[in-house]
Amino acid sequence: MKKVIFSILALAISFAIYSCKDTNGPDNTATVTLRSELQNSTAKLATVKLTDGITKVGIDSIQVKRIRILLTEVKFHSAKEDDESKDNLYKSGPLLYDVDSTGTKIEIASGTLPSGNYSMLKFEIHRFETSELSEYTNSALFKDFATNDRFSVIIDGIHYIGGNGTRFQYKGTPTINYICDFGTTPINLPGNQESVFYFTIDPNRFFRSDVEIFDPSSNSNSQIDNLIKSAILISK
Repeated sequence: MKKVIFSILALAISFAIYSCKDTNGPDNTATVTLRSELQNSTAKLATVKLTDGITKVGIDSIQVKRIRILLTEVKFHSAKEDDESKDNLYKSGPLLYDVDSTGTKIEIASGTLPSGNYSMLKFEIHRFETSELSEYTNSALFKDFATNDRFSVIIDGIHYIGGNGTRFQYKGTPTINYICDFGTTPINLPGNQESVFYFTIDPNRFFRSDVEIFDPSSNSNSQIDNLIKSAILISK
């Protein structure tokens, strides 16, 4: 078994890849499975020292119980290909990143790609188009996103003030084109073998700026959406 971890942005997102299971597929086809994982379910906020930069306090901590993110257009870019318009489409979506604090690793998708070396993984954090809503309104998986508000991120948890906990559900609308660049060492996806990608999120940066902590149950949607974007938006 091999394990390779890519830190995309500190405390925000990482990918771990385990390739350890042979399949019965053809030698020129790789099986790829994408699973979700929550790295840290408690974002301790107001309890940090003021020397750490937090000057506006009020919330003791936020415990994240579940994160759901609507994804689409998952692609892998071949290391030998210069033209990014020729990316290999893995899944066109919609897909749901769904993870909770129990530690269960939930499968997002499974599919195949041509075997070989890949230099980038790409996907979009997505909102349904208005024309798509009726298609998913009754879907057990996607119905919470198929509303007139067209949410792309839903986070359930508990925030604590003075030691007293209150449940919250944060619903946001950020849209992000995400690129995971594997750098100078491309990832090899061998034929006749399953490669499992663990897509890990640490929510510590989702609710705090450098000097302020935002209450997910208040009218802070624009600020929190911007924090989510800044935490996971990267460029090549």
